[in-house]
Amino acid sequence: MNNVIVIISLTLAGSFAIAYLTTLFRINKINKSFTKLLISHKSLQDFIDSNNVEFKNESDIHKENFIKFLSDSRDWAYEYIEDVQKSIDNIIEKTAHTVKYHKDFGSLEIEPYATQITILADAIEELKTLLPEKIDKEIQQ
Repeated sequence: MNNVIVIISLTLAGSFAIAYLTTLFRINKINKSFTKLLISHKSLQDFIDSNNVEFKNESDIHKENFIKFLSDSRDWAYEYIEDVQKSIDNIIEKTAHTVKYHKDFGSLEIEPYATQITILADAIEELKTLLPEKIDKEIQQ
């Protein structure tokens, strides 16, 4: 019976020793991993500090996108306005001689041309009011 108690005691002591050594090995492995994690965190923090990296939240991103949209819309609007002004200028230049002749000498009173030239001359005068003064003065010269 003494042998049985010794065997059981040795088995329990061996099991305890194995469990203890395994736990120490795992703790050592976890400590090494944690140390690597701390070093990585520190190096990442140093990188962020040295490069002035800023983290943006969702609100900042939406504001930037909205500002970009406004800027792009403004640029498009200016481009559109310039294109429209060039088109109006082109129409006025192409019809300037006809309108000037109509104003100076009247129409030939040949229907339907007289009515159409009157309508054209009035439309051209209305288009001239839409142009800035600078362009309008250039056209009159």
